[in-house]
Amino acid sequence: MKKNKKRLLERIVTQRAKLIEGYAWERKGFGTPLPTLKSTMARHQKAPVNEAPMDNRFSKEWERNCKVLITHLEHEQKGKLGAHKGTVKKMIDTLRTVKGYPDLMAHLFGTN
Repeated sequence: MKKNKKRLLERIVTQRAKLIEGYAWERKGFGTPLPTLKSTMARHQKAPVNEAPMDNRFSKEWERNCKVLITHLEHEQKGKLGAHKGTVKKMIDTLRTVKGYPDLMAHLFGTN
């Protein structure tokens, strides 16, 4: 009884693995070229984009949260020494860069 059960479980596992592998290869035939940027863009430009514009509240909230975190990190930086001070400085620089991302996205994608 145990041998039959073990064989059955092994067969189920191997069949499941074959199905998963077969599904992966089914999607893309072997030897066919990958899609190009031009073909992908042509396929996706058929449907019009109907996204809502970026909410101004999100942009304001993002900037406010970044400002609060920068203020907190500047306060923390005063008491840090050595490597920790450098790490906090990198965090502050990154946050100052990221702070303007919502406005940049709105400008680039014309959502505002």
